[in-house]
Amino acid sequence: MTTLSLDDVLMSVIELPIDRKKGNRLMIGRRVLGQKIFSSTTNPAELLSELVAGSAAFLKAKNMEEWFVDNGVRLQQLLVQAFCLWVIPVTDFADNNRPRKPRKNVTNQVALLESPEAAAAVRKAPLPPPPPTLSANEKMAVVRAALKVPSMRMESKTWALIIRSLQLRDASICPQFLAAVDGSLADGTASFELLTICMHDKPFRTHFPPEFLLQALLLGPLRGSTVEAFASERTPEFRAECRRLLHEAEKIAEKRELWVEKVRQLLNREPETVPALADFLKHVCSVLQELRAEPPEDDRVHKGWAYAALKRAGKRYYDERTFTYDMFHELIWSILAQRPEMKSSVLRMLCQDFRDPQEASNWTRFNPYTVSPKEIPLLPSSQAPLSLLQENVECLTLPIHLASTVMFVGHLRALQIVDAALEALRKTDKPMVGLDAEWSAYTGYSKASILQLATKTRLFIIDLQPNTARDQDAVVDFLDRFFSDNTLLKIGFGFHEDLTQLRNAVPRCRALYAPKKLVCVDQLAKNLRVLAGQSQDGDRMQTARMDDSAEADISMEDADDSTAAVRDDAESPQKEVVKPKEARGLAALCVQFLGRPLDKTEQCSVWDRRPLRPSQLRYAALDAYCLLQIFERCVAWAEELGVDALDIALKHQYAPVSLPLFCGDM
Repeated sequence: MTTLSLDDVLMSVIELPIDRKKGNRLMIGRRVLGQKIFSSTTNPAELLSELVAGSAAFLKAKNMEEWFVDNGVRLQQLLVQAFCLWVIPVTDFADNNRPRKPRKNVTNQVALLESPEAAAAVRKAPLPPPPPTLSANEKMAVVRAALKVPSMRMESKTWALIIRSLQLRDASICPQFLAAVDGSLADGTASFELLTICMHDKPFRTHFPPEFLLQALLLGPLRGSTVEAFASERTPEFRAECRRLLHEAEKIAEKRELWVEKVRQLLNREPETVPALADFLKHVCSVLQELRAEPPEDDRVHKGWAYAALKRAGKRYYDERTFTYDMFHELIWSILAQRPEMKSSVLRMLCQDFRDPQEASNWTRFNPYTVSPKEIPLLPSSQAPLSLLQENVECLTLPIHLASTVMFVGHLRALQIVDAALEALRKTDKPMVGLDAEWSAYTGYSKASILQLATKTRLFIIDLQPNTARDQDAVVDFLDRFFSDNTLLKIGFGFHEDLTQLRNAVPRCRALYAPKKLVCVDQLAKNLRVLAGQSQDGDRMQTARMDDSAEADISMEDADDSTAAVRDDAESPQKEVVKPKEARGLAALCVQFLGRPLDKTEQCSVWDRRPLRPSQLRYAALDAYCLLQIFERCVAWAEELGVDALDIALKHQYAPVSLPLFCGDM
């Protein structure tokens, strides 16, 4: 095996240098550690098994049973991680050839080589020898060793590393791995982390019966997304059984005798070895709340996130000038209305961090206990009509004939106007709609706040949080009709996350899970670049050909137009706003196809406030409208290439997903 005894190897590991000021951070890479321990043996898998088996007794003899590194990784887990990283070939690391910054030592000083000769020697040093190719039996020996570790912490992602390094998804070994998981459930050694990974991973989850769901729930807090993944693409009978078991879990959580019986029956464990009954009750309530798309009882923004958001916003307002005063004001309002206890911290931040005692004085008189985080009055600087707003002429702007058509749709009668406009659009030769969604980052439960629809003649901002039950039902009915419509071509950009946020906002809308004729303009552009033999970034030839009509079609008047709105500096200490230095995402696509970027200033504003500011309405409308413009440029480009843009786009429609497990309960 090796010239060192097992105790010698384990001692060499626990004597490795660590940084105690950083949670016992290990000062050596796990891959290097794995090479150091296992490269000199002829049977590394067997050595790992012996080390894992002997670790507990070794630490007990040394009176070091609480030894850990990296904020909680125990010795057995560390050994498994080191082994798995060692057996992954160097060439499998995606960032292997990327230049890296020099590592720093514990004194925080950059380690320098003593001489040019030493540096040259390091550059010429050979790569470590390749790790051995493990047989199926050796891989399963590693799996069995890992199963003996009492508990794998979810944060360490240890099982994900094991699955990757041992290639356990391969058909040649997957059945053996799944049999080992079954065995761990039978003998009571299965960990919560292992079960949740098996529920998420498609090659694994189809192996397990519905009872696997209840077994995992008895071991820890399942997320709704994990349950949905486990039940997706299964038979109606399988999904019905999952629902029955979750309802049964509610009953189990009410009776200790029943809970004890299920722990012993399903896990082959004693109650004291699993989360307590009170924890199980919390886990059941939490996962069912998520599965039923019920917002949490406390949906306020997290205090740590709120503080960081205010710091970031203050820097953007005071230093970078990429935040307007109105945006800064509404963010402070929204956060204080949710978290009144943060008022003193916010005042201190304004005075000390941003040196603005006047603004702090203004907020001293603010009573956060008497206001709503969503009902935020408009400041005088935000009361100009949308058509009179000052435009950033270096960015895209709404066509002047469309600025006056932007309509905020907040009730049933307004939705009927949208329906009429879409019905007229269906009768045209180009029934296309650009669409986008916005949501606030400053809340504890993320969901879409508005949905923007753009046609060539009208722009609609649909409120997804109307006040009355009648209007809420009307929104559900409208979205069901719109997303199930097979005539209207719906054009989005990277709309996967938008769909998720829309489903959170309107969980009863079934059409959101199987939208018809919903395409991604970014995917279309990528396909056209491939056909044209262009790079991901495109080139000037493309822009020169495609943005020649963008000026007349999209731009408004010059910046010095007499109709531009003038800020009231006495009422609002507005600062000059500069555009971001570089465009990304949709903004970059606008540069490539339309010649100008989007002004993304309003992107991080409070989107669940009411009323929305005119500049928010303009931003939201333009986000949807520019998609129509880009799609038209793609159509023209496709014609030059001799292909049909619509055919290409429809080949990459957003695929339907399974309805939520508890869709009928919503």
